[in-house]
Amino acid sequence: MKPSSTQWPQIYLCVALTTMATLVVELSLTRIFSVVFYYHMAFLAISIAMFGLGAGGVFSYVVAGWKGPLYTRLGRLSAVNSLLVLLALAVILMQKDVLTNWNLALVYLTTALPFFVSGTIVSLAISETMERVDRVYFSDLAGAAGGCLLLIPLLNQFGGPSTVVAAAILFAVAAAVWHSMAASKTGRAGSVALALALVTLLGYNQRHPILDITHAKGQTIKDEIWSKWNSISRIAVKHEDGRYTIFIDADASTAIANFDYAHLTAEEKHYLLEQGPALPYVVRPGSKTLIIGPGGGWDVARALASGSRDITAVEINDIIATTVMREKFADLSQGLYLRPDVH
Repeated sequence: MKPSSTQWPQIYLCVALTTMATLVVELSLTRIFSVVFYYHMAFLAISIAMFGLGAGGVFSYVVAGWKGPLYTRLGRLSAVNSLLVLLALAVILMQKDVLTNWNLALVYLTTALPFFVSGTIVSLAISETMERVDRVYFSDLAGAAGGCLLLIPLLNQFGGPSTVVAAAILFAVAAAVWHSMAASKTGRAGSVALALALVTLLGYNQRHPILDITHAKGQTIKDEIWSKWNSISRIAVKHEDGRYTIFIDADASTAIANFDYAHLTAEEKHYLLEQGPALPYVVRPGSKTLIIGPGGGWDVARALASGSRDITAVEINDIIATTVMREKFADLSQGLYLRPDVH
């Protein structure tokens, strides 16, 4: 089916939307896998994407033989893919405390499905547009690059699960454009309705999370009083055992140091300076200090207890350094990161 001159821009757009959504799904899965499973499982998302895209490319030869207009087939595949994205997300979030090999196999297969369909769509679109394959492939790469850039604001704004929903919206929009090219009013209306339903789901999920992580690392997530995602990790604050702790990807943790630093008692100084991590501050008390990864501020507290009055702390995650320690929960550390001698 040879595209008309007016259809080429729409083809470029649809290919770009498909690859953009695919990259958003792939990269957001690396973050979700890191939380639900373990950080090294993030690489599994790359494996799943490569497997699905490759298999989909092969399967495109089968789809090429199906009856019906090309754009109708591509529109239906895109609409189905938006639902498969939600299915994959639901299967991941449904994993409970026991993670067997069967559970992991189920996660692998269901999360491969969106990439399988994406590979089919892109391969079929390229094979049918050889006349301008250079431009179509440019749209492929541009969409993928756009997905990488879009991921960061999406994760910062919506978090991991809702970012996957946003990718499903992109697939639904692409489906509407494909159906429009096929002059299918029913298909276009259905795809637009699907996109609007997903937008509604995205908004509702932000206010009343129904697609959210409740189990991680084989344990139920509990006692969290607050959580937030960004492109680096998922940060949560818990109150347990009488103290507040920052959890990173539901695994690594750093307690929030809580002392009256202007009136440290002898017992508190002993507690801060008579443990192994305090050795540098004991060897060079009162020195100008640089701390890499201060987390909840214990090394900062040790430096202050040793007499240091010029402390620079470098924290990679802005949620920890700013949102938790200097804004929302600054009082839990008695304003430790707001002190004039702590930078």
